[in-house]
Amino acid sequence: MRKPIQLTIYSDFDLQTLMESEELVGTLQLEPRELPLDDSEKEHEDLYRSWQEIKEYVRMETGMNKVAFATWVKPLKIVEIDGSIVYLKHPQVTLREYIETKYFVHLMAATIDILDKAYCFRFEKSED
Repeated sequence: MRKPIQLTIYSDFDLQTLMESEELVGTLQLEPRELPLDDSEKEHEDLYRSWQEIKEYVRMETGMNKVAFATWVKPLKIVEIDGSIVYLKHPQVTLREYIETKYFVHLMAATIDILDKAYCFRFEKSED
């Protein structure tokens, strides 16, 4: 009988990395626990906690295949929230215009359907 492994996840990035690893090695059984949030994140805790679900919603709504999802939407990370504006980062800056045009409206629709709150999405301020 295998011995269970205990993991401590400290950030959304850790969780994202774990989930990407899970796709490669098989199903993990995780017992979710609270992620530590700083004061500025607590106001938008629902968005942080639902981020993966929101991105999956966009995949389903657009009929995106796994490769397209892995290229365009899955790598999007929240870097800052200012009121109702969510600043995102994508590892490939050259894809920004396409992602903005094609998927940001779907992200907004997902937040309305899932969280009953509208957020506007932009790429992080430092890249402008």
